[in-house]
Amino acid sequence: MSCIGLFVVVRGIGALILLAGASVCPPIGAAQGAQKAAKSGLGIEVLRDREAYSKLGPKQVERLAQAAMSRWPGEFADMSFLEAQRFNGGGKSHCLSTWRHEPTGLEFVLVPGGSFMMGSAEAELGDADEAHHALTLDPFLVARTECTQRAWTRVAEAIELDASPSCQRGDDLPVEQVSSKDVDAWCEAAGLALPTEAQWEYACRAGTTTRFAIGDNPRQLRRFANVADKSTDFEWRKNWDDGFPNTAPVASFLSTAFGLHDVHGNVWEWCRDPYLSYDLPVSSGTGERVGSSPQRVARGGCYRSGDTDVRCAFRYGLAPDYAFCYLGFRPVRDLPWDGR
Repeated sequence: MSCIGLFVVVRGIGALILLAGASVCPPIGAAQGAQKAAKSGLGIEVLRDREAYSKLGPKQVERLAQAAMSRWPGEFADMSFLEAQRFNGGGKSHCLSTWRHEPTGLEFVLVPGGSFMMGSAEAELGDADEAHHALTLDPFLVARTECTQRAWTRVAEAIELDASPSCQRGDDLPVEQVSSKDVDAWCEAAGLALPTEAQWEYACRAGTTTRFAIGDNPRQLRRFANVADKSTDFEWRKNWDDGFPNTAPVASFLSTAFGLHDVHGNVWEWCRDPYLSYDLPVSSGTGERVGSSPQRVARGGCYRSGDTDVRCAFRYGLAPDYAFCYLGFRPVRDLPWDGR
């Protein structure tokens, strides 16, 4: 079978970097993997049911990863399968397939879809714009870390974006001080996207319903998050020095049950949606809200934030051209279940 696609290749330091286009031929072994999954009675439909998926082991997850490559050959053309890995946090556990996105070097996980309650439960006493409501999402790929400065530079140099926009410099630090306009351009060149607000919260929660992905007590953030630096005065933060006065290298803290690092703290993360009311309807599959707003959503808090701002449900609205020293992003790739 021939591969069809248009590629723009730029020679980087010691490597060729793929910046656009994708082969449409299925990766070697994908079709056989899909057949094995079907023969074993493990239908790809389980990718739409997080609860069922959480019960699977490594071999089953590997078979489903191959079936996913067969179903979405274009979306996986620049992804290399790494391994099936189990992640734990907040009383939840998932064995997920991990992937390397070759153009950027970022590591992704294939997150199963499913239903969840978005926003704040009444007992959480969240903000008025965090109304509790049910949503169902398709599976998608999400970066395990915030976009690093190394990954940003690999793409930005080729499309004439500022290759070193960050206040704190370091290849493994999250890129920051980037506007949503520049992030959109970077994502388009890399064949990725910003998460919808619904995707972000779903990925952050990883099946949990608590204030944070690892429980309700902010002191539990100590092992999971770069938050509330030493200059802040939070009672729960006393006698706690994480060693990072500003941003920390990505994955310096433990991951969630979806294998994601730094969903709480480090840098705020841009989302795809305008800042809109939860009363508005959402797009099927991705949960995107469409409408007009002078602001765009950011999520997750940063190294300066307190426990209120780093909750799973907390929403922050920013002008799209803002570029702060504590504002970055985490890319995703949609997997359109019904060809949307």
